[in-house]
Amino acid sequence: MINLPRLERALFWIFIHSCSIWFFSIFLAGLASSGLGINNITYVFVMGLGITSVAKMIRLKTRRIRFNVNTDFFVWVCISTFSFWISQILLASLFYIKTGLSYFLFMGCGIYILSLIFSNILASKKYYFLRKSPFKVYPKMHVKYGKYIKIETEIFNYVNEERKKQNVHSLAWSDSLYSDAQRRAKEITIEFAHKNIPKGCGENIGKIPLGRVLELGFVGRKNIARSFVKMWMESPGHRENILRSNYSSICLGITKLGKYYYGVQLFT
Repeated sequence: MINLPRLERALFWIFIHSCSIWFFSIFLAGLASSGLGINNITYVFVMGLGITSVAKMIRLKTRRIRFNVNTDFFVWVCISTFSFWISQILLASLFYIKTGLSYFLFMGCGIYILSLIFSNILASKKYYFLRKSPFKVYPKMHVKYGKYIKIETEIFNYVNEERKKQNVHSLAWSDSLYSDAQRRAKEITIEFAHKNIPKGCGENIGKIPLGRVLELGFVGRKNIARSFVKMWMESPGHRENILRSNYSSICLGITKLGKYYYGVQLFT
């Protein structure tokens, strides 16, 4: 997994977008030279589809995220298509650049900036709806949620609040990891260690007893979620996981044994 600093990450994605535009420009030019008629709408859409597909494949390698052709994929195809179209218009009208190395670099930069803007908009909207009702956003998964889903939801919301304070994009809830999070929560009641973590996931684990706890104050059922997040945020390693910018989703697993609550966070 690649963890790039912010500036290097920006340059990395500008380079990827620029290369994608260059490659698909050559590809479409080859199709046009063979006699296939390609109008401007088709050209822009294919570029958006290509840019999104390349970005997905890069994330498949760097973050080990599955390549799923789902609603999010088509949303990003539309965003990439729109970003390409706007960048092309601005570049041609403001700088009169329509080809050459500078064209591809400026286009990659424009698409990256517009993608960041859309990403922040989508993250804030998604966070708003998740905060109100986190599971209506994912109605197709039909996951059977566990006994402590309310606590898990509260932790999820508190984590996104902490990320928002640090100007880091919000995480999406991952139903696909829910069974793994529940399994890990049960496993750490037996052996409190980082073992059997799903491939490609980051993990935080913790356990908190009910009652008076040093540095957390009185812990009861009503504030157990806040206590977990506070405990993790005060630990450098756990805090780093919670605020890591290259994660896009999270799932929680909570269980209780005796007076202790056991919690697991899985990040991808």
